[in-house]
Amino acid sequence: TLPEDVKPGALVATLMATDADLEPAFRLMDFAIEEGDPEGIFDLSWEPDSDHVQLRLRKNLSYEAAPDHKVVVVVSNIEELVGPGPGPAATATVTILVERVVAPLKLDQESYETSIPVSTPAGSLLLTIQPSDPMSRTLSSL
Repeated sequence: TLPEDVKPGALVATLMATDADLEPAFRLMDFAIEEGDPEGIFDLSWEPDSDHVQLRLRKNLSYEAAPDHKVVVVVSNIEELVGPGPGPAATATVTILVERVVAPLKLDQESYETSIPVSTPAGSLLLTIQPSDPMSRTLSSL
């Protein structure tokens, strides 16, 4: 889970892979995002001789645009293999849940004052304040 205001470059997940080949040249791995990231929101970074890859945020997240992402990462040998390509064990699905961040209310002034007649019945609306942010809800005081 990542808050939608997390900055690009943030680490999302670290994935590890193993290769049982004895020859070091055949253990070199390549990682790629196979599906689930058409907008290029995520990026992979790793060292060529490493057995792990870091999935990082490349662009800003938006809960409204997509409350979750399912990114499929595939690992393959750098050297061409003889036989079938990578099987299901060579993929990992990472589900990223985007957490909505609600900005705090912003009022136009620090304090408000009003006069209320003594005869005002209990439960009457005393004051309505509209926050400066038009997306915020109106506050009422009883």
